[in-house]
Amino acid sequence: MFFLVSIIVLLFLLNIFFYYLQKTKFDLLTKNINNLFKDNDYKLENLSDLSLITKLIREKINEKNSEIKSIKEFGELFDLSKDYFEEGILFLDYQKNIKSINKRALDLFDKNNKNVNIFSKLTDFTTNLEVLKFVENCITSSQSESKKLIQTNFPEKHFSLRAINVSETIVLFIRDLTELVTLDKTRKEFFANTSHELKTPVTSIQLNVEALKNSIKIDNKVDFDYFLEKITNDSNRLQKISKEIGDVHALETGSLPVNIKEFIIDDFILETKILIDTLLDSKKINLKITKKNKFKKVRLDRNLFMIVFENILSNSIRYSKTGSSIELDLTKSNGQLEMIFKDFGTGVSENELTHIFERFYRSEGLRSDKHSGLGLSIVKQIVKIHEGKIFANSSLNKGLSITIQIPQ
Repeated sequence: MFFLVSIIVLLFLLNIFFYYLQKTKFDLLTKNINNLFKDNDYKLENLSDLSLITKLIREKINEKNSEIKSIKEFGELFDLSKDYFEEGILFLDYQKNIKSINKRALDLFDKNNKNVNIFSKLTDFTTNLEVLKFVENCITSSQSESKKLIQTNFPEKHFSLRAINVSETIVLFIRDLTELVTLDKTRKEFFANTSHELKTPVTSIQLNVEALKNSIKIDNKVDFDYFLEKITNDSNRLQKISKEIGDVHALETGSLPVNIKEFIIDDFILETKILIDTLLDSKKINLKITKKNKFKKVRLDRNLFMIVFENILSNSIRYSKTGSSIELDLTKSNGQLEMIFKDFGTGVSENELTHIFERFYRSEGLRSDKHSGLGLSIVKQIVKIHEGKIFANSSLNKGLSITIQIPQ
């Protein structure tokens, strides 16, 4: 009898143990499920709701799968389109490992000829201290977005950096502002130089007018004629500067009408020579024109190329010695017209050679208030309109050679 009672008690105790074990599991399961579905209105109290639980879990799995699919699709879309963005884009983790990078970013930092797989760390991509410090600040900062403007040297470039900090990932956007900064600098220089170019002859006219009045008072005809001639020259210079500034604006904005058509080159050369004969005679300079392979016609905008010839030749005369010569060689072959203007004057240094087609540029040591420094920049714009090429060669005291090539 005692044995039977013992078995009954043992079974009772085991039943109680399994009950509490089952309840503990149920409580833990209920807690986890309620945490999982805390945003839902469901209240889970017992295991009789198992079918509902299964349904909710299935819905949650589908929801997460949908999110994963969207993220995957976005990633695939980004990979397909990332090389078409104007901005350079890098994805970095907090250890500054590069997770993704687009072609534009490689171009901006002159890495476009490199295999993208070699860039595992940010320092593999750039050693620029400002970029590295900017990314470090983004990682440690509590702000979700950061911006900074930086400048690099050799060559000089200007960049806008923008970073977004999300889910322990830094998305770095890099935009090249070099062209905008250069345009702004050019605009400021243009207004400053234009002011100077206009101020010089205006001041000269004012002074010469006062001198002219004085010569009238004392009835000095020689001085009167002298100062009147100076006023006339300054007025002509003002008119020329105004015209050149107008030409630059018209050429750069495309508002100047362009009329490219065939014409006889010999008539054009004769007309050009007449325009500059006075300048040639004033320094006793001989202009030697050589036309090779006996072609008769060229296809250009006649009026614009009259400006080209006049500007280049007057520039050559200005820097040539008295009694020297200027050569002009014309060749037409293989669908291309080539013009080579060569003088034997003062020339320019190799460092200055790349700047001679810039607006208002005048060679160091050869600066003169007798011209604006706009002539060769106008020439370059006209050649560009004709889809041609222009380049120069020179050595100090050995003259300057300018070559123009225009497709025919």
